[in-house]
Amino acid sequence: MSIVLAVLLVLNLAALGLSLWFVLGLRKRQRDVSARALALVPEEALPVPLDEQFAAGRRRLLVVDILNPLELAASQVKIAGPAGAIAPALIRKVVYEQAVKITEQELTKHGVQADVSIYVAG
Repeated sequence: MSIVLAVLLVLNLAALGLSLWFVLGLRKRQRDVSARALALVPEEALPVPLDEQFAAGRRRLLVVDILNPLELAASQVKIAGPAGAIAPALIRKVVYEQAVKITEQELTKHGVQADVSIYVAG
């Protein structure tokens, strides 16, 4: 019986090792693909730089940086925790998009007309 348990333990450890190796490989590939995709995006499709926003007569911008996007997503959706380990950039993107929607809804409730945008630092 102890031999069977030892064999199962070794198999489980091997499966865990292979899984970690696979996930780390996926993360590296995801970073590589993201970098290549950013290089393909035409400049005019990117958000207007903030200094141009100020030059256009806007004198104030409100900046919100969500400090715990992965934890926030995991608290709202069960699958977000494991997904955050595999694709954290995607989870951050979804959290920020939801924050934009919530912010727009709340500002509208108070009669505020605002353009809520996401700027990603290069």
